[in-house]
Amino acid sequence: MKKSFFSVAILATLLFAACKNNDPLIDKGVVINGVTWATRNVGSTVGTFVDKPENYGGYYKWQEAKTACPSGWRLPTGDELGTLLDTDKVSNKWTTLNGINGYRFKDIATGKNIFLPAGSRCSSDGVLFETEIGIDGCYWSSSPLGDFAGHLYFFSEKLGLYAESRATGSSVRCVKSKFNP
Repeated sequence: MKKSFFSVAILATLLFAACKNNDPLIDKGVVINGVTWATRNVGSTVGTFVDKPENYGGYYKWQEAKTACPSGWRLPTGDELGTLLDTDKVSNKWTTLNGINGYRFKDIATGKNIFLPAGSRCSSDGVLFETEIGIDGCYWSSSPLGDFAGHLYFFSEKLGLYAESRATGSSVRCVKSKFNP
């Protein structure tokens, strides 16, 4: 009897730990304008998420970013990033979360939202400009644009999709893979 009680207690503890929101391998995501977005950025270790939505995570060159998402997730296409800019369905606001600047994107129909923290390595030589932390954000798409790649770029007064050098270090926010749920 004692043995089965302890087995159940251990199993319950493991299941509870696996379901916590800050598990680096698990993110249930949130649907915004028809796309399931991870609620946190990819961490500095490929295949993991940061523990909080306001944490910047790792900064990846485009080629690295294409395989940085955890299993079941992938880099969004340019069109998927564009769904965040559809102001008929998604509101966006420059805001602060726990002292970190960034953009909040909120699905107008459901009220569900994600926060993208501002921070990037905005030079092609890979040097992280500390002045960019909290000032602007760059998020990769999987869409190549000639010698460049598409990305979401923002700061407090500007938000849009642009082409960027593939050597720039940008954040990664994954979308749920439809082929590997």
